[in-house]
Amino acid sequence: GTQANFTSFELSTNAALGPSAGQPILKSPSVGSFKVSSVSFSNARAGGLADIRLNFTLMNSIAEGESVSFTLPGFSGPNISIQTLRQVVQFNFTWRNDAKKLQLTFLHSTNPETLVSVTIPASFNIKIPDDGLRADHAIMIETNAQSGPVEGIPVMSISSVGVHSHLPTLLLRTYSLDCVALPCS
Repeated sequence: GTQANFTSFELSTNAALGPSAGQPILKSPSVGSFKVSSVSFSNARAGGLADIRLNFTLMNSIAEGESVSFTLPGFSGPNISIQTLRQVVQFNFTWRNDAKKLQLTFLHSTNPETLVSVTIPASFNIKIPDDGLRADHAIMIETNAQSGPVEGIPVMSISSVGVHSHLPTLLLRTYSLDCVALPCS
């Protein structure tokens, strides 16, 4: 990410009618980035409830009242307007089922490059998609942090949750031998 008005960016050209050596760009927006982002599950099965574990490290700071959001396509559950999660980092948690968006609003600011781990308990009734999850499921992460916003980008690591369309079977056959010693005739 970069800070607002980061003057190390330069603009230059080799145009025939007026080349220009690097000139600093004096006005630019802040841009954030995630160093790490992952979603995993405890006791998960397709179509079921599970603890949802979210991990992320934002390269810039997050101020009180700013948020990090995850878009979870195919997930479902009742809307949750505000639920306070009192874990190592404290959040107000919301889930909007129509947008499939889980939002964590920070109750205190955090420093840049802080690893944030939060568990959304299964008791919040957010259900995993009926057809399970692949490691390339389109889960997105974003933040509105003023020190460096990030528009929705794919989560870097997602735990797969499988589904069996039929029960596996094991076929055992028995064989009888008429001859138990060699040579047999």
